[in-house]
Amino acid sequence: WIAYTGKKLECPELTSTYQQWFGARRITELLREKMPDILVDTRQQLHWFGTWTWLAGTYPHPMMSDEQPGSFNAIGDLSTDRVNGARQRYIAWRLMVRDFCPTEILPGFITHQTVRSDAKRTMRRDRYRVRDWDMLGWKYNLMSSVATAPFNHVVNYVPARDFAEFEHFSKADQAFFRDWLDFTDANMPVLRKVRPITEQPMVGRCDGYAAVDGDHGFVFMFNPNYRQMNVDFTLDTTIGLDATARAGKSFVLEELYPVKGRRIGKPGAGFWQYGDTVSLAMCGTTARVMKLSPVAKLDAPQLLGLPGTARLSGTTLALTDVSGLCGATKPFTVVLPGKKKITALTINGRPAETAFTQKGNVVTSEASFAGTPFGKAQALTKYDPTFTGKAVNATFTIPQRVLDQLAARKKAWPVEYTDDDKVAPWTAPDRLLLFVQIASPHLKLPPKNSRRGRHTPMKAESVTVSINGKPRPVLAGFNGVYPYIPRSMQGMYVDVSDLKANTKYTVKVTLPDELKPGQFQGLFFEHVENEYTQKLK
Repeated sequence: WIAYTGKKLECPELTSTYQQWFGARRITELLREKMPDILVDTRQQLHWFGTWTWLAGTYPHPMMSDEQPGSFNAIGDLSTDRVNGARQRYIAWRLMVRDFCPTEILPGFITHQTVRSDAKRTMRRDRYRVRDWDMLGWKYNLMSSVATAPFNHVVNYVPARDFAEFEHFSKADQAFFRDWLDFTDANMPVLRKVRPITEQPMVGRCDGYAAVDGDHGFVFMFNPNYRQMNVDFTLDTTIGLDATARAGKSFVLEELYPVKGRRIGKPGAGFWQYGDTVSLAMCGTTARVMKLSPVAKLDAPQLLGLPGTARLSGTTLALTDVSGLCGATKPFTVVLPGKKKITALTINGRPAETAFTQKGNVVTSEASFAGTPFGKAQALTKYDPTFTGKAVNATFTIPQRVLDQLAARKKAWPVEYTDDDKVAPWTAPDRLLLFVQIASPHLKLPPKNSRRGRHTPMKAESVTVSINGKPRPVLAGFNGVYPYIPRSMQGMYVDVSDLKANTKYTVKVTLPDELKPGQFQGLFFEHVENEYTQKLK
């Protein structure tokens, strides 16, 4: 400022927070006046001043800290990109609800920044941790930014620093990344109206956001927990649906991600009506994106609840290309274009095993898919909100297809990691990990023993894990990779990549002392993705 104007800014003694805010705004306004084309990037220092400072030409910070992965408290998740996604959504929620931040300047934050210092706390200035892609978490993270900050995506880490990552970043994943950025460009008039429709992201519940213009739009839902949970919202003005849409209109939710094309209908009824409450099951650590549209005139049967196609042949209702989660039994609904009486139902060329019911033009039944249930965030225990015990026991068997999935991932992503690389639990995604999830895995210390009252992370040694009676090494995951960044503690886990398929195992876990009721979330497998099949039981 002095070099540009030749003048010194007078800085009298501060008398109030308002004076400090006013002075900061005055500086940015003067900069904008003298240099209209300047990009003023003071967001990290000014975000706490709040809404009206941004009118002077700056914008809030997407994390309300700097971008370092150790600069904020991590939610209990072994994926750095999911940790960053949850943090970014929390900040977006806070900016929307508390600070009335305009959508146009809400900042996104896609993927993550790699930690700058090594295990010895030395800040590296060479090619340090160049293999850091979070292969299983980045799509969830991308959806977080699309859902809450469609105008201002900030893209961080991409597979470009390391040639092996760059070479094996698939064409399909590249297209997925570009297509969703293009999605925000193509739908700006609707996404301008984005709003939170639940409370903030946190352990113990799902969070959701809606962007609705009149009678159509999008709903984005996230489960930052490993436990399967439901998310509820109502089709009315609380999500932005125009009250005039209640007049004689029916609605359908079409899934855009992760199961593209699956239509979600009202159980047993078919299409949704204004004022209906939607309750959707959310698999652990997942995002779902839905398109909300009025129902057009039906000229063919509509299958709801499962992906696939429905057609009528005489009095036979034939469903084809129907798929579902391996080992799952799922209800579905078919809405007919007329009230023709159905006498037979086939699914993928086979007579339906479960009897169907018909009421008017609505047919309901269920389909059971082949395989053993074992999917994303597979749980070994049932959550008990009153549990304060010391020991947990569970049994499990790993289907062969899970190990085949890990082997296929290794073949598609043949990136070799050093031992130091693998300290980060999100790397080497062909590993099978067992996560001992404890909400807020920190010890509360008296303020005199803890700098600024910060929490000290639980030690990996405070948890023991044995499988079939043999102790297993327990590791601690940190979003900042190394233990000297305590607030970035993700939780404790065990590498169980050596376990065999179709073998019964018994796991025994001892937990830290003095856990609060419900703090132990459960035992979950990490690095497994959902698999779908068209094969019926």
